[in-house]
Amino acid sequence: MYAPQLFRFLDLPDIISLHAPQPLMVQYNLEDELFTEQSQRQADEKIRTVYSRQGSPDNYVGKFYPGVHKFDGKMQEDVFNWLKEQLLK
Repeated sequence: MYAPQLFRFLDLPDIISLHAPQPLMVQYNLEDELFTEQSQRQADEKIRTVYSRQGSPDNYVGKFYPGVHKFDGKMQEDVFNWLKEQLLK
């Protein structure tokens, strides 16, 4: 989804945080070429803070993985397990 000029006012973590308090999992790659580790950790903290303020800190899961921008087998396994857990609630 593209909304012109939106990023003048909001960054990705701000937009993602609008999903709160619904369950959310974000996966981060520590050596990602697109996002620095520092910016990923700041995004994680921002989203975590919003979920906490919404009274549902357990609904947000941020997971960090070694390596470059990818969605490998370990990440897929983690997200499918998380999805299964959410669907069984």
